[in-house]
Amino acid sequence: MIKRFLQCSLLLTGLAPFSLVAQQTIKLDNPSFEDFPQPAHTPAGWYDCGFASESAPDVQPNAQFQVSKPPKDGKTYLGLVVRDNNTWEAVGQRLKIPLQKGQCYQFSLQLSKSELYVSKSKMTNKDVNYVTPAIVRIWGGNTYCGKDENLADSEPIENGTWKTYTFRLKPKANYSYIMIEAFYKMPTLFPYNGNVLVDNASDLVPTPCEQKPQPTVVASVEPPKKPKPLPPTQPIKRTDTTKAKPKPIDPDIVVADVPFTPPIEVPKPVKQPDPKPEKVLKEGQLIKIQKLQFDGGDFTINPSSFTSLDEVYELLSANPNMTIEIGGHTNGNGDDKYCDVLSTNRANAVRDYFVNKGIEGSRMQAKGYGKHKHIANDSTPEGRKQNQRVEIKILSLNR
Repeated sequence: MIKRFLQCSLLLTGLAPFSLVAQQTIKLDNPSFEDFPQPAHTPAGWYDCGFASESAPDVQPNAQFQVSKPPKDGKTYLGLVVRDNNTWEAVGQRLKIPLQKGQCYQFSLQLSKSELYVSKSKMTNKDVNYVTPAIVRIWGGNTYCGKDENLADSEPIENGTWKTYTFRLKPKANYSYIMIEAFYKMPTLFPYNGNVLVDNASDLVPTPCEQKPQPTVVASVEPPKKPKPLPPTQPIKRTDTTKAKPKPIDPDIVVADVPFTPPIEVPKPVKQPDPKPEKVLKEGQLIKIQKLQFDGGDFTINPSSFTSLDEVYELLSANPNMTIEIGGHTNGNGDDKYCDVLSTNRANAVRDYFVNKGIEGSRMQAKGYGKHKHIANDSTPEGRKQNQRVEIKILSLNR
């Protein structure tokens, strides 16, 4: 009797079993990013998760950036950018109910790209159009702006009309915070200027992990089908309409007394590709090789990294007077000697790859820095992943 009474008391005081918590829909604060349109102002209910040295995201539409796209929902939406100085924007908020480990959630955003997003380049301080497509990343964490787990990535947002992007989230741990981040499409050699518009975030809806997410809905109308042309030498036969009631005319059939002549097709305008990121080279510039992978404790290059390396090879081929340093870096897992040797071997492996493709060895220096130049917190998995890298440093543009 006492045990049953305690169980009922726990339920009445709100201490629901884990299974009930896991199945609850999670609602976001201000999912439509409503606020007064203005630059460098995070919408109400959200907080800025960008770089401390840079301005906050923007509430759009705003004439200052020449962004004029009507909202998909409500009166405003969120504008996120990536910049050519290797910084980008993000927003986050604390969840009313934490994401539960192993539970699948369906989550959607309305995403688009603005064809005009004019602002200063961080590299040249000149007005440029932040128009190169970027991606959206969804993060889970347990601190403000925490990036404990990358839950989902979108494809590059190239559509100029609003489109629903549906994500399947399956966290590997419990997370009390969520973050929406703009990032560069991968692989890319240089950071660039781009934008993503975000509106109408959905609830985080628990869903069976076996169930496939609903298909993405594109906000566009299919063009009408062209009528099927008849052979020009075969006229349409008429039927005697005095004995039978006239039938409705099929819109796909043209009735004429003369041979059918196909209409003259007007050529469609050719869609211009998005401008490529500006590649401004200068001595001392660092270029991180994205998605360069080695097996743990080894310096054999994983074949999945060849695409990223080939981008650097093309850069070296296009600039025959350029000399570079290939710098290898490790995370803190290991003593100094081990990390120094491993980073040197990895730098030499990259150098050998370029030599085998025809780049003169005299143009490249390989150097291992071990664990002495970390760029992130090495106590977290994400930080260790960032610290373990290979960078290209431009030594000279004129040999």
